[in-house]
Amino acid sequence: MHGRSEEHGLDDALDPLRRRSAYRDAQLERPPDADGWYNHPVKVAFNGQDAGSGVTECSPPVTYSGPDGNPAKIVGQCRDAVGHLSDPVQVELRYDHTKPARPVIKARRTEKGISVSWTLPADVVRTEVRRAPGGKGKKPAVVFSGKGIRLLDRKARSPSRYWYEVRVYDQAGNVSSRTLAVRPSGGILLPLGGAVLRKAPLVRWAPVAKARFYNVQLWRGKEKLLTTWPSETQLRLHDSWRFAGRRESLGDGKYQVFVWPAYGTLAKPQYGKLVGRVDFVVKRR
Repeated sequence: MHGRSEEHGLDDALDPLRRRSAYRDAQLERPPDADGWYNHPVKVAFNGQDAGSGVTECSPPVTYSGPDGNPAKIVGQCRDAVGHLSDPVQVELRYDHTKPARPVIKARRTEKGISVSWTLPADVVRTEVRRAPGGKGKKPAVVFSGKGIRLLDRKARSPSRYWYEVRVYDQAGNVSSRTLAVRPSGGILLPLGGAVLRKAPLVRWAPVAKARFYNVQLWRGKEKLLTTWPSETQLRLHDSWRFAGRRESLGDGKYQVFVWPAYGTLAKPQYGKLVGRVDFVVKRR
């Protein structure tokens, strides 16, 4: 019992800071940035108290800015008035300041809207896609948020130009992004160019200001199969019809549709610049 007391007394004499410190700790200047991770430099301050000779100094504050680590480790100590060092204080934190790779985006217009797809780097946990213009206003709208790699934007069906920004986030909240513009479709909207169809298509085109009607022509090679003057911006083709006194049919083959805006009257039409041309293939089997 006596020997044990002497042993404690010797330990106190050799290292009073280690025995008598009320605490030795480190304080981070702010909470983690995202989900328990720091993604920007953070300052660490070391503190200590000693009931004996008193603490004269601790390791100076450290601003940790890398390398990335899980955990990243920072070590500090304090010294008392007689020169004894405390046990090291080790701070562990999760640190990641590296942005994910930028996604690669692809987009194309379809009959049902705009199809957008993107690559997904391995460290990404969430993707957000914004479209501009969004909804009724010009401000961007979030049209996707999750872990997928594609979307069909059914609300983007006008011939206008759209911009899609794809943002990818890693677990530490780092973000990379890329923006892709989908050019306006000032020509024929349907059918899609090069489409292979099993039935007669609906032809639809972008409206032209002040046009009173349109001239639509259907060709197969060098042979004109139809010309008509609808007042609307669409025309439903049929499997068979009469043109120039003969019966025509939409058999297997390659076709071209041309659309011009028309002004004036049907008796005396005046035509503007070509709205567009589209090629499609009919293959019923």
